[in-house]
Amino acid sequence: MRHIIKKFDKNFNKVHKQILSMVLICQEQMNLILEVIAFNDEEKREQVRILERESDALEETVTKEITTFIARQQPMAGDLRVLLSSLHMARSLERIADNCRTLGRLGGHIKQEYDGKIPRKQLREMIEHLNNQLQLFYTAFEEETLDTLKEIAISDNDLDNMFESLFSSYLEYMIEHPDTIQLNTRLLFAGKNLERIGDHITHLAQNAYYAITGDNIQHILENQPQNKEM
Repeated sequence: MRHIIKKFDKNFNKVHKQILSMVLICQEQMNLILEVIAFNDEEKREQVRILERESDALEETVTKEITTFIARQQPMAGDLRVLLSSLHMARSLERIADNCRTLGRLGGHIKQEYDGKIPRKQLREMIEHLNNQLQLFYTAFEEETLDTLKEIAISDNDLDNMFESLFSSYLEYMIEHPDTIQLNTRLLFAGKNLERIGDHITHLAQNAYYAITGDNIQHILENQPQNKEM
């Protein structure tokens, strides 16, 4: 996209930096959520909510700048592709921030009701996996590393497998300990939110790949071996 940045000068360059800022916001939220789940820290939970509002504001700014630029400059196909892909990326990041806000709220309940018997290791592993994916995306998007973008999209299967494992273990625990149904339901809901974040990160990689190359990475993914059991 470097030829686009030169052509659009500071217009697209500003949007590019705003998207990277939104990625950093999501990463910070993920780190805070780990502390909320571990310690039920109200201050950390409020920071997650504040960051979500910052992400909302950035997404609105990106949307306004892109739509205004399209209306005024009427960019051609290649430039339009980059702008619309950037718009989709900003929306995906805003949704990740929203999911993080939900996780922050759930994290407080999980810590309050946790009796020391229900394992939360799988939740932590999912959060750490997603944070790593966000870091990989940040670098790949900034440096236009296509192979890394492919890997990010393909690794969504890894997170799906992690959620399936979490679902099975919590469901089994609920059957054996009916008094933990409410807490386990919250844990499963938290896991589902993490799975959705994984889907959004996949969309980020797909849109970044499309913006850079003009190729639909989904066609590549369809030819990849499936790790998920049907």
